[in-house]
Amino acid sequence: MRFSVLSRRLSCSSLPTNLDISLSLRALFTMEDFSGVHFGETNRLPEKYFIEIGRVVVTWAYFEQNFDIWIHCLWEKSYPRKSKPGLIIPFRKRRKLWLELILKITKEKDTINEARDVSSSAGHIRSLRDHVSHGVWLPILKPGSFEHESYRLLSIKSKAPPEGDVLPRTLDDLKLLSNQITKLNARTEDLLKKIFPGGYGVRYP
Repeated sequence: MRFSVLSRRLSCSSLPTNLDISLSLRALFTMEDFSGVHFGETNRLPEKYFIEIGRVVVTWAYFEQNFDIWIHCLWEKSYPRKSKPGLIIPFRKRRKLWLELILKITKEKDTINEARDVSSSAGHIRSLRDHVSHGVWLPILKPGSFEHESYRLLSIKSKAPPEGDVLPRTLDDLKLLSNQITKLNARTEDLLKKIFPGGYGVRYP
């Protein structure tokens, strides 16, 4: 569907919303296909979707809080006499710091490879979480009716996902993403147990 089709759809409403205008411009410049998207119904996402979106957000928040604590554990191991760094910085910078600290502490090849893989997975999952949290969910209508057939996630406020990546669309997709975050948390914790076989902790004033 091209801009002309979008224009006809928008002309049916009294005033286009900012979202309508954004989508129109996106269709014009990216030539994306928005066929089947019903504009003006963006606030009718079923409650079951909100539950799963909330699960993704909360699960990620739990992981990210743990991740910050793990950075401080690694920092104390590497720089016991230095103050802990502030971590109100972009997640990509925290991932970089986390990996640098691990490389400073261990030279074990398997541990380093696992750490790099965990860091890459965390960045990938964080991207999907951002799209789910900040994107816009639009209903897709069944042909010839106003009944919602499914929902489509449009990320018009955040960076595009990595090439070849598929954004979550269904409830099962959202549940899968939550499970991936839970597994990521377990993988990261297991990695720290290898680095600190006697246990680990962090001291705060």
